[in-house]
Amino acid sequence: MPSIPESLINRHKTLTEFVNSQTSSIDRSTFWQKRSPQFSAVLTPNGYENRGEANNLPELVGNPSVCGHRSGTELATPEEFIRATRGALGKINQAPVFETELSDDSIVISGNPLVPDFLLCKAIFCFSRIIGSAVDLPVNRGTVLEIGAGSGTLAALMYAERNDCVVIIDLPEMILVSSAFLMTLFPGAQFSLPHEISGEQKNDLSDNDFVFLFPDQVEHLADEMFDLALNLVSFMEMKQQQVNEYFSLVGRTLRTGGYFFSSNRDKGLPLALYPWHEFADYIPIFREPNWFMQQFPPWSAGGEMAVIDDLRKKKF
Repeated sequence: MPSIPESLINRHKTLTEFVNSQTSSIDRSTFWQKRSPQFSAVLTPNGYENRGEANNLPELVGNPSVCGHRSGTELATPEEFIRATRGALGKINQAPVFETELSDDSIVISGNPLVPDFLLCKAIFCFSRIIGSAVDLPVNRGTVLEIGAGSGTLAALMYAERNDCVVIIDLPEMILVSSAFLMTLFPGAQFSLPHEISGEQKNDLSDNDFVFLFPDQVEHLADEMFDLALNLVSFMEMKQQQVNEYFSLVGRTLRTGGYFFSSNRDKGLPLALYPWHEFADYIPIFREPNWFMQQFPPWSAGGEMAVIDDLRKKKF
């Protein structure tokens, strides 16, 4: 069972107070104007606890993450999620490229046993697909940008498996969730929280293990600082202008030879309107359905419901 330092608990509590009092003016898409108030989490001596109506946090074995409907639990059992993960990797003839322990009843990340669920297994598949294909990423301690990290499962794998520095840009309510999760799994890591970052100059944030930024703080990111940029199923919830701004940000902050991964579907904004070539030149690595999600409804229906994984490399 985790034992969380009081200093981390107090920092997360201060972040919560800041989010509740200072972040209402941050721009949100129509989708997230409705959804973001449903998410909240706290950090306790025993780890994260969900306090929102919605819940995308994995469950620690023996320590349920408390209240809220857990996303995707109605789709399958933990054993079925693990089989689907292995089946999806088998479809692309790729073995898991990580040391994280998988079994039918738990996924152990940094010594923390988690109950297999839809979002966690999707992150495992995406991690394996990206790292298996982006062959010239730094072997150890790269710098990763994740736009919209959800509960932080993919960020956790990037740090646990590769010791990457992960910078997360997300809405305030979601940062409450992902920071509580990551602080539980890695209480000894170095964290930088949005309310702790000040000044207008671009900062070297790579001395931290996890950096959390609100969308209006991206000016702190230096040019060409990232080896990999990620977005999983949140571009599709944004307005065209917001997607353009993030593609511009990635074009500026991704190093030459770095990788940009999108896993989204036609929804509010069609994939055809993603501005891949407006802000940088990219070489396609692969573009294909997300084989894990293809095994579950409604994504298995194909067509506009199909989530498309798209990995590209920024040209030299």
